[in-house]
Amino acid sequence: MFSSTISAFTRAHARCHLRSVVAAVFLVCAPVQQVAAAQGDISVQGATLLRDDRPWIAKGVTLVGLVAPTAATRAVLYAQARNQFGAEELQSIKRFGADLIRFQVSQGGSDPQSSIYSEDYIKEVKAAVAMARDQGFTVIVSLQAQSPSGLDEMGMPNKKAQRAWQSLAPLFATDRGVMLELFNEPSPNGPDAVEAHNWDSWRAAMQSLVDEVRSLGAKNVLLADGLYWAQMLDGAPLLEDPASELAYAIHPYYSERMRSRSDWNKMFGYFSQRHAVMATEWNAVSFRRNCNRDTPKFAADMLSYLKEQKIGLVVWSYDFPGALFTDLNGPLTNFDGFRCGAGSKYGAGEMIAHYFK
Repeated sequence: MFSSTISAFTRAHARCHLRSVVAAVFLVCAPVQQVAAAQGDISVQGATLLRDDRPWIAKGVTLVGLVAPTAATRAVLYAQARNQFGAEELQSIKRFGADLIRFQVSQGGSDPQSSIYSEDYIKEVKAAVAMARDQGFTVIVSLQAQSPSGLDEMGMPNKKAQRAWQSLAPLFATDRGVMLELFNEPSPNGPDAVEAHNWDSWRAAMQSLVDEVRSLGAKNVLLADGLYWAQMLDGAPLLEDPASELAYAIHPYYSERMRSRSDWNKMFGYFSQRHAVMATEWNAVSFRRNCNRDTPKFAADMLSYLKEQKIGLVVWSYDFPGALFTDLNGPLTNFDGFRCGAGSKYGAGEMIAHYFK
């Protein structure tokens, strides 16, 4: 998309030089200048993320419809999300108030040595990102290795992640409006967990991904998820990035580590005062295991905290029933009559919609 925009600009610029009247030149060229000036390009300046060179606090949504290749999609809800994706859904997301879309993308589906690798899937991801960019969204491509991706490869990133980025990174390498989230939620358990899950192992794994993606020519901002399913940035060693375009990701779901403001300060708030941080995934819903009687208050307090700290937010998930909407075409979730339970559909949808406006 970026290269085609450059080509369009070049052609239009050439046409403009054929005009002899200055006023006519201005009238013909002005629309082209507007297109070229607002790409949603992202960069890092100290502890601040910039969008088109202006300080930016993201308002984003995750889409899970492309989390696995078609043949490896494990649940009907993900298949429904896949079928829903298109221009109409993107317009709906824009009306919701979001300026960013985070695509969860399968590690296995992108790794040529994986049993579920698919060239068609790679093309599908590329087309979806292009469609979102054409609609004016900034995009995050987030590498997912948990079971919804088609394989359970949860743990720490390794050669599988490197091979997946070898497929993915060149597709978006020159589009600064696409950020690359290197590995979704490094965890202390799972098939690919390392024995000593600590900052040293995290740094070794993440630095290898940074080095690999940069070697592929990627100019994008990179996002590194913290430890414990992206719950912790406290004590994180800084990664080395030759492009100096690196930010850190937090997923501040409720947990024993994320109960109160003092927890949030320690886990990621203080870190965010010195380094660029984005909450690339968050929500508060009644059907998840971390639901408790304080969930509605937690949701309101977390949204207030993120705004206060000027940390961008990407919510999970626009296309998963019960997360933001009661079903794919239903009303926004809320906490009226709230209770926890696997079959319940209470959540922060209305709060988040208000937050995004």
